[in-house]
Order: sequence, then structure tokens, then C-alpha cells
Amino acid sequence: MTDQDQPRKAAPPKTHPFTMFLSVCFGLFLLALLCPFIGAAIDGGIVPRRTSQTEAPAVSTTPAKVPRSKEEIESLLGDYLALNWGGGAPSWGAKPAVPEIVAPWYRYIVGFEVKQGQEIWVSTSLTKGSAAISAAQAICSAVSGFVYSNDHADLGLSGVRVAARDGQRLVWRRSLSERCE
Repeated sequence: MTDQDQPRKAAPPKTHPFTMFLSVCFGLFLLALLCPFIGAAIDGGIVPRRTSQTEAPAVSTTPAKVPRSKEEIESLLGDYLALNWGGGAPSWGAKPAVPEIVAPWYRYIVGFEVKQGQEIWVSTSLTKGSAAISAAQAICSAVSGFVYSNDHADLGLSGVRVAARDGQRLVWRRSLSERCE
């Protein structure tokens, strides 16, 4: 028998590109379905987690004391502003940890206080004008991030006012649904 007399093996069937595409989509779909279970298995302790010295300590599940006094709220706000926009300073008025990342409007804030039990009034060194309005809107937005965050909802704060050096209101936000204007 010669090579020509032997039966030929059938070539593997050609896979249509659309069929390949559907196979990949189905595989991704299955992966997306399984990811939450895989993550739960890792977080749940089935797969041991590697820890290192740089890992953050576990967060306490004990609810923190909710500050109620005006001074406590002002202290929390100062720390919030310093940490997020004051170059990572540990508290209000402290030297920035990274001066290069201090927000440009941060230096205009002179002080702030809780007034009428619900509003944060921010005093600035700004004078009236279009540049002052722009900086005041940025300050108002930053303070609004504190006032309207879910983390501080229980403080009962409802508004933000930003005033110029002479005490005149530059911008005001009375509720979450409004803008700093």
C-alpha cells in the first residue's frame, strides 16, 4: 500500500470567527459570575491572606462617638480640609506634609465656624471680584464634601457660606441639591 492508497485523515473543522467570539464572550461571562465568589473565598479566609508590615491595621467595628459640640465639628472639618487639600497636614494649621499638593485656594481660608447649629461659615482673606468668586466656589465645594458626605450626615449640617475679608457673602450653598453660588 502506498501513501496514496491510505485513507486521508479529515482536517479539523474550521471554526467560524463568530463562534470564537461567542466562546470568548461566554468565558468572560462565566468569569464575571465567579469573581464575587472567588473574592469572598479570599476575604472569608478560605485562602490565607498575606500580610505585611505596611498593611493598614484592622478597622474597629465599634461605632465611633458622634461629635455633637460646635468645637468638635469645627475640629473635624479642619482636619478634613488639612488632610485632603492642605498637603496632607495632620490637622488644621499644621505644616503641610507635602507642600507641592496644597490646593491653590487653601491658603485663603482664615477660619470657619458652625453657626445657627447647621451651617458652616468659612472666613477668607479674599476680596470681592471674579477671581475671589472662583476661589470661594472651590472652597465651598471642598467644605460641601464634608457637610454632605454620608460619613457626616448624622451631624445635622445643611449649608455652607463663604465670606470675603469684609464679611460679605461670596458664595452660599443651602442644600445638597444646590450648587455653590
